[in-house]
Amino acid sequence: MSRLTIRFSESEDLKLSRLADESGITKSQYIRNLLNRTNFQPQHNNTDSTGLNENLSQIAESMNNVSIYLNNINSHLDKQNQLLDFLVKNSKISNSKIEMNFQLICQILMTKFTSEKVSQMIFKIKERLK
Repeated sequence: MSRLTIRFSESEDLKLSRLADESGITKSQYIRNLLNRTNFQPQHNNTDSTGLNENLSQIAESMNNVSIYLNNINSHLDKQNQLLDFLVKNSKISNSKIEMNFQLICQILMTKFTSEKVSQMIFKIKERLK
């Protein structure tokens, strides 16, 4: 059994002694009873639980949105890398300079596009390299 030492001021000690006497028990037993009746855990009512659950749901939804956003960024970067690889490969094959297509590269890097847009840009690159 662990021991707890509590120091009271003189006036508190007198009050505790008086209350213990009125209850017909010793001061230490009175203090034990007080401690046993005291709930040291924070009390939650249903409103707090509901609010906490709502907050957790919002956090989970936000994390999901961030995950979707990051997946979109990764997909976009993959498309850009595919186009740049294609551009470099075809520039080497046709012995044209990559600098000639610099404007197109800048457009690729600054544009968020769909797969349809990717197809259009690949077609443009092929046309320029002919």
